[in-house]
Amino acid sequence: MNRIKKYAYLIFILLLLVPVAQRFFKVFTIKPLNHEAEVTYYPDFYFQTWLNGDYQLFTEAYINNNFGFRPFLVRLINQFDFSVFSKSNGRDVVVGKDRHLFFSYNIESYLGINHMCRDSMEMIMQRTAQMIDTLKNHNIELLFVIAPSNAFYFSDKLPAAYKKIKPQPNQYEFYRDKALEFDMNFIDFNKWFLDMKDTVQYPLFPKYGTHYTYYSAAMVADSMVKYMEHISGSDFPDIIFDSVNIEPVHDLENDLGQLANLLLPLQRELLPWPVLSFDTAGKTRPRVLTVGDSFYWPVANLQIPNQVFTGLDYWFYNTTVWPQSFSNYTLAKDISLGEKLNNLDFIVIYSSATLLYTHMYGFIDRLYYYYCEPETYARQYYARYYAQAYTKWFYAILASEEWKEQIKEKAKQNHRSYYHQIHVDIDWMINNSKP
Repeated sequence: MNRIKKYAYLIFILLLLVPVAQRFFKVFTIKPLNHEAEVTYYPDFYFQTWLNGDYQLFTEAYINNNFGFRPFLVRLINQFDFSVFSKSNGRDVVVGKDRHLFFSYNIESYLGINHMCRDSMEMIMQRTAQMIDTLKNHNIELLFVIAPSNAFYFSDKLPAAYKKIKPQPNQYEFYRDKALEFDMNFIDFNKWFLDMKDTVQYPLFPKYGTHYTYYSAAMVADSMVKYMEHISGSDFPDIIFDSVNIEPVHDLENDLGQLANLLLPLQRELLPWPVLSFDTAGKTRPRVLTVGDSFYWPVANLQIPNQVFTGLDYWFYNTTVWPQSFSNYTLAKDISLGEKLNNLDFIVIYSSATLLYTHMYGFIDRLYYYYCEPETYARQYYARYYAQAYTKWFYAILASEEWKEQIKEKAKQNHRSYYHQIHVDIDWMINNSKP
């Protein structure tokens, strides 16, 4: 009996050491978790960070995210919860009827239970209507596109808990009605998808994805281009559907399934993939800037903008600029709006029906201040320019020993601290080299 206890104790100790061995020696190759921000930096020890608790906090985060077999164990518990309780541990991911997956905030937007400031939405739509007229005077058409949402399309598949909630007026209805009231150039693809849901040959949304299928994206793009032709009176390249292949889902069509981080893969759906060609002979390719959310990515991935427009010009959430950010991370706020507007035929605001609360991602406000309150826009632009220039000069000074010595000498002469003198010098340089 004692021998059995010893062996059991030894096995127990070895099991405890296995994760340690995996942590340091990577005995087994384990696939990392999808879409998780890894904590790979072990914090440096400083007395101050020890006293204020930051060192302990970051050390704990590092250890919790890097112990051996963590991805496997997380997937194991996720799989148990999903299989037994129909529960997803993915961030904001919920499981509906027949195991359909949704983002919880999309459902809340559909039900009208998330926060909406009607006065703010009214103002942004008034400004949008005003910008449509202003841009038209500069030979630029602004098009407002409402992309569909799976919360609307699969409303019959919502989790049972949400079906107990009485739907309220939602933001989609508000924006749609205001677009009609102000007679905007806009396309409501959310309504279009709902109207043809029972008659289409292929599914328009995947079961485990928040975005529409690539086939749906091609349909949306084709209709959008035709509408742009209508309002401009020009002849743009035609999108030709040569054939449709039935293929296993692609990553973007399975994004919620990936976020669930399950041990066993979900059943791979077979979905339509459009085989496209483009008739560009004798056609005009418009210069188009699209400001929108992730629903424009399937259109971009199909290379439609590169074939129909002058190229991909996409401000993702009015934050990052593509395709530039593929090679050099570029922010929309750093792009000169005046120069951009001088080279455009269309601006497309492209937003999912359940993400309209972002108020066009701040882009409409930027347009408004540029045209209607130029002094406010100039102050905003100068504040961004000053912050960027200050950072550039500050690190340039720290990188030069000779420059630092000159500033130290100047600080003594002026009876200032070293960093105060740096600030004075940088401020002078910026104000004497304003763009």
